[in-house]
Amino acid sequence: MDDKNRCAPNEEKSTEGCPSQKDIEASAANLYFYAKNTVYKHHDSYDELRSIEDRIRLVRSISVMAYLFALIAIGLWILNLFLRRSDNPRKFRWNEPFTAGIFCLISLGSIWAYGRECDAFNKRAFGYFSTMLVSEKRQREQDWLCPPLKVKDDSSNENQKMKLPNR
Repeated sequence: MDDKNRCAPNEEKSTEGCPSQKDIEASAANLYFYAKNTVYKHHDSYDELRSIEDRIRLVRSISVMAYLFALIAIGLWILNLFLRRSDNPRKFRWNEPFTAGIFCLISLGSIWAYGRECDAFNKRAFGYFSTMLVSEKRQREQDWLCPPLKVKDDSSNENQKMKLPNR
């Protein structure tokens, strides 16, 4: 099944009839932004996509905050381990690693939620866009098969004019 006319997937430069990987990525990005901007023009899909974007921002913020708090908790735990004096041995405290672990779990969970929300946003944007394209195509086909009837304006015809009685 080797096709000698097939494009090589990792070519850096475009050849005649074969786009490069960068050309394909740029084309996909352009399609994404065109689809998103087109869908944003419609009020119903705009509201839904804005709510998904708000959720994306929320989970991204939670993820960053939890990650920073986890780093702080781990740093304080390590600092606490090194600052212990040998003349004052203390029992191992579980609250620092437990707190760091909780923040790490929150961060991982919010990163997972961020990925899901981004995926949902992309699917909705492309889904609405493809639905719009299909419905426009069907409307054009329907207009071509059954064009709207043109009604002649016969108001200039003397027989059609209505005469009002004189008073």
